[in-house]
Amino acid sequence: TCKVLLSLNRFERKKNLNLAIEALKESKAKGDFMLKLIVAGGFDSRVQENLDHLRELQDLCDRLGMKHSTLFSGEFSPSLLVSMLQDDLDLKVIFLPSITQECKISLLKGSTALIYTPSDEHFGIVPIEAMAQGLPVIAMNSGGPTETVKDNVTGFLCEPAADHLAEAIDKLLLSNSL
Repeated sequence: TCKVLLSLNRFERKKNLNLAIEALKESKAKGDFMLKLIVAGGFDSRVQENLDHLRELQDLCDRLGMKHSTLFSGEFSPSLLVSMLQDDLDLKVIFLPSITQECKISLLKGSTALIYTPSDEHFGIVPIEAMAQGLPVIAMNSGGPTETVKDNVTGFLCEPAADHLAEAIDKLLLSNSL
């Protein structure tokens, strides 16, 4: 089986998306499952930071030895995504820039947990959307998530460091406590 961690954010440096990739690499969660990360969200090809940051995230995967794939809106369907997740054992990270609302809901329904990496984020609607779908949220212990994510009940709050995030991922996947 496949356990999918989902990161939903704009492709901006302040969203700290690299943290999800680094935590995936550090995760010790082993079992009868493959662990994958989908990084999806707002992307505008006219915005240089979006272009640069996607490239930086792809380069980070390369440096960490993690196979990745990038599919832009219109290049994939839910069935293609499912087959990629199940069939390519080496694939660890899938980037989905510019997803539709329908795709976002489908991802929320089909994932194991939401990884929400921004620090000091305002209220933040994404964790609420995830919890509305019954999805546990692993978020940074600052800003809006401290008001909406109940630690050890609806998810986990952790410090903004890859090792802390990896610990929370492992706890969620190995304990089935939520």
